[in-house]
Amino acid sequence: MPIEGIELMNFYDDTTSINKGYFTLKKRIPPELARLGLEGSDQIVASAQRGDAPSVRVYRDYPHVFGGLNIFGVEHLMHQSIKSEKFNELFRSLDIEKMVLNVTGWKGAFCTLCRIHTATPFWKYQGTWHRDALVNTDDSIHLNIYLKDEKGFRIVPADRQPLLKERQINETALGNSDNLLLSEDLYDEISAKAGDILFFKSWLLHQGAYCGQRRHIHMCFKRVDNNSQEEVIRVCNINYRKDCDPTNSKVYSKISISTSYNENSSANSPLKVRNLLTQLKPALKRGLRLINYFIPFLRIIRERHLINQSSSKYTRYSFLSNTIWQ
Repeated sequence: MPIEGIELMNFYDDTTSINKGYFTLKKRIPPELARLGLEGSDQIVASAQRGDAPSVRVYRDYPHVFGGLNIFGVEHLMHQSIKSEKFNELFRSLDIEKMVLNVTGWKGAFCTLCRIHTATPFWKYQGTWHRDALVNTDDSIHLNIYLKDEKGFRIVPADRQPLLKERQINETALGNSDNLLLSEDLYDEISAKAGDILFFKSWLLHQGAYCGQRRHIHMCFKRVDNNSQEEVIRVCNINYRKDCDPTNSKVYSKISISTSYNENSSANSPLKVRNLLTQLKPALKRGLRLINYFIPFLRIIRERHLINQSSSKYTRYSFLSNTIWQ
């Protein structure tokens, strides 16, 4: 049976000109289950903060204060080193894959991405405008499962996509800097509550941003035909493509944040100096990022060419993005 409140196939009905290509299921997760998922995600993020996660994303490595690493995302959420039974219970109870099939009308699907997006409230963030699939290819879908109230995510609806070409928006330039903004009439800004689930076509142009708390599960599903030869593994009622197995440490690669200084290095003095410089370089970069977070003059100098190029009626450079003033 289709999910209550959703008309089967309406989401991917290309003949419907008013279709925005995204929608939000309000209060889809019962409060007690949302709390369980939040507690489980807290356990996973805490493990990542301790360095136990097989893979994390740190988009801006600020000084390690205010909660340690500025972790943006944690992946491979069922890996033995960080898995949480509370979090897994959320997945089993929601039956997300069945939900995706009901929404899209597909016969089958597998998951290619499952990531917790999180944030330390002190550090504000704005990403680049980007697409996660080729335009008008309706064989994949993204969703955000919100565990906290959140606002800031921006998306250009399907019925406004033609305006990008009409106004000669340079998407390459948009993807090269996370400090560029589109005119507000081109996009919608999502305001979600804990328990909401946002579905959107992967090819829609969108931008991640937040000011304050952030915690949601970010996922991607791809359509599977009956004759598909893809190898899958099933975990918590979800088929994962085998190379995205969320339990197998062999498919993961931890993202290195900095190079540690080896105290047991050779007594050779030049080597010690090089090791010390290797240790100091990341610290200096973190210090510069911290300065720019409060007074972004270095960033503005570095991106002055973008300020000139992006000055138009439909795009502009944001001097305050990714700063405390955002």
